[in-house]
Amino acid sequence: MQGPEPVCLGCWHYHHWNVSGFTCDAFPKGIPGKILEGGGDHKKRIAGDNGITFKAMDPMNPREEPEDLDPDRKEKNPDGNN
Repeated sequence: MQGPEPVCLGCWHYHHWNVSGFTCDAFPKGIPGKILEGGGDHKKRIAGDNGITFKAMDPMNPREEPEDLDPDRKEKNPDGNN
């Protein structure tokens, strides 16, 4: 991938433990190219995002790697909102 760093890398929903691709809670099977390539910041809902949008990562409350690594699992934000 070339160009600017995807905004996804700073999102709480991003699966930073997935070394085989770019996935998140909104797109567990793969983040769409238009978001990864800077065509959208995903602060508003888009088709197929499971109702989950960008939420800035909080360095004081980092997300832990899930024990089961189940991509279909729905996990809530630390504040209880998606």
